[in-house]
Amino acid sequence: MYSMFRILSITALVICMFTTACKKNNPNNLAKETISLTVQEGENGYLLQWDKVNTSDFINYEIYRSDYPLPEPTPDEPLNINFRIATISDRDKNSFTDSLLFGISSNVYYKVIAKLAMRTLSSGSVKNSTNNIVINGSFDNAYYNPELDYIYFLSNNIVKIYDNTNNTIKLNSKTIDGGLSTNFFYDDKLKFNTQANGDKEVYVMNNYYSVSSYDATTMTKKETFNFNLSSPNFTSFDVYQNHLYLLNDNTDSLWVYNASTHQLESQFYLSNLSQYNSITISKDKSTMILAPGYNGSLYYSYNFNLSASGLPTLAHAENMQVNSASSGKIAVSNNGQLMTNDIFGAIFSSSFVNIGNLQSDFFNEQFTNFKFSSDNQYIFAQSFSSTSRIKAFSLTDFSLIHSYFSTNSYYFLKGKNLIMVSNGSLGNQIIISNKQTNLP
Repeated sequence: MYSMFRILSITALVICMFTTACKKNNPNNLAKETISLTVQEGENGYLLQWDKVNTSDFINYEIYRSDYPLPEPTPDEPLNINFRIATISDRDKNSFTDSLLFGISSNVYYKVIAKLAMRTLSSGSVKNSTNNIVINGSFDNAYYNPELDYIYFLSNNIVKIYDNTNNTIKLNSKTIDGGLSTNFFYDDKLKFNTQANGDKEVYVMNNYYSVSSYDATTMTKKETFNFNLSSPNFTSFDVYQNHLYLLNDNTDSLWVYNASTHQLESQFYLSNLSQYNSITISKDKSTMILAPGYNGSLYYSYNFNLSASGLPTLAHAENMQVNSASSGKIAVSNNGQLMTNDIFGAIFSSSFVNIGNLQSDFFNEQFTNFKFSSDNQYIFAQSFSSTSRIKAFSLTDFSLIHSYFSTNSYYFLKGKNLIMVSNGSLGNQIIISNKQTNLP
């Protein structure tokens, strides 16, 4: 009897030791129930990094994204698969870059689930880390006033002003004149001007024959210049001092209109002028360029010198072949010496001579939305073949200096830094992002 009891005791002990060992070695019995997740803004999007799971029964990682905190999953209530954005079956790959919503919203939450054979590990909901600003509203076009550091959002004839320096809405909603025609180049609908007395103004092209001026801060209308009696068909305009410069497609001419005297001071009749030509004035106000926009055919381009009073003098006219980018608007360096709107990155001198091309990352790369830095050291462009990139090039040799990730619709330069704006994907949101370029 004693021997039998002893045998049973030993057997029980062995079983206990065996099952305990198995329990300790069973990856499904790990005490850890959660994994750590961090979300940061990376070079190419939001970078997610989490604890690697080192178990033999690993199945996969599942990554979820939502505009509100995600609940913890249970066997009865798993997470909605509509929020799942990625599944990773390699347990050593414990990072993921989410580029889809980068720069689109600042109210995004992520959760990573590690699925094992018998259970799951959860990271909890982690909010994305971003400096994006979200304001209510939506827009059709956006414009940047560097002197005031204001962004003007235009939706039909409703304008909203955002003060980028103080991160405040300067003007929430103001109705202005116009039914702005979609046939204009988008950046030819609204122009900024500083009068000799320091007054900051906004000029808006209402239609094909009238322009209105407004106070740049309150958008209170100052006056309207109506040219309807002369039957013009304006396709582009700009403003400097007290002068309006308007391209009249009906007469193939450049109008110089004195806003103080309400008099047409002069007309330049320009042979071979195209309806696709647009006006751009250099930031130093020394040069005004009339050059082809959307059309890639050979058209004359015109270089005018501007006097301190604002009166132009024709300096050069030349056929310039431009494979025009989709933005349609010629970009001119701040000193008026360089220009481009070429979809393949051709850079032209002020006498319309091709002096080089922007460096391409791959064959047949295309560019759009060119902007020159205020110090005339760099030119920025969106890679048309890869719309998620804004690229900075040296104006010394046109080499690529850096590439910045963005899915934003519009970008502007504040010095050498980027301001990117877009309509939020979640509806009735405007997303504003200021990005340091770290260029010397």
